[in-house]
Amino acid sequence: MKNKILVVGSLNIDYVYKFSSSLKFSKSPDVVCCGGKAINQALSLKRNGFDVDMLSALPNDKASRLTKKFLRKNRINLFDVSRGSLQKSDFSRLFVDKFGNYNVKKRCYTTKYFSKTKIKEYLSIRDDIFCIVTFAKMKKEIFSYLIDYCYNKSILSVFTPCPAWKVSTHNKSDFELLKKVGFVFANKFEALRITGTKDIRDAILTLKNMIVTDGDRGVFYFENGDIKHVSALTPKRLVDTTGAGDVFCGFFLSKYFETQDMTLSVKYGVVASTLKLNKLGSSRGVPKKRIAEKYFKKNCKIARL
Repeated sequence: MKNKILVVGSLNIDYVYKFSSSLKFSKSPDVVCCGGKAINQALSLKRNGFDVDMLSALPNDKASRLTKKFLRKNRINLFDVSRGSLQKSDFSRLFVDKFGNYNVKKRCYTTKYFSKTKIKEYLSIRDDIFCIVTFAKMKKEIFSYLIDYCYNKSILSVFTPCPAWKVSTHNKSDFELLKKVGFVFANKFEALRITGTKDIRDAILTLKNMIVTDGDRGVFYFENGDIKHVSALTPKRLVDTTGAGDVFCGFFLSKYFETQDMTLSVKYGVVASTLKLNKLGSSRGVPKKRIAEKYFKKNCKIARL
């Protein structure tokens, strides 16, 4: 029986600075935590009870050791697929304002060191994977290989076009590749950029397997020949929007694997991402399944989700 989800992406350390009442950002970080799309999505899936493996390039530094410890604590299996010797981990400095919005300064280069050969070696000994989650941040030959692998093996592929400039539906080979993906998760900017459109609905009609998150305007997706919309919920307190889209993706997938119901899964993802907004730091805000389920049942009635 296939029961494993594979997430392929970089390991990040987030240094989070909160806007203070003195109209300045703190000099030292308020929160230091693991982050990045791959970790946030892997953690979201794990907290919903799935067996999760993660492939990444692992530097030999203090930050990497902290990330490995975090993943071990959360029982996410980590495998090194780097080529050559890496010296430093990726990091992000996130400056979160009083509205929960953020500016980010990044150092991201470990994805350049992903080895296609080592990824192939890992996949050659696995026969229990039913879903692979990947991103545009790595080299195009890597994520293209993973999407094609899934398509040929009848495995569900999940793709986030970040950064959005790496793929375009106006490029024939890119368009054919994106159509092989099970779910494309994009925010409004990414959706408009990769499709070259000016409206979310036109973007979804161009790429019907794409689910688009648009902040407090909710989520848009295609089902049964029509574009559907689920409204956003208002958080108890808006602290930090970092990673909310990643949490939505992980919790959506978890409910979809359980029910095969698109609308119910979108609603569950919306509830979980709303809970994330209450806490500073991306991975620190990933809710536990028990809390998400309780909040889901409550808000489906109140907000008529």
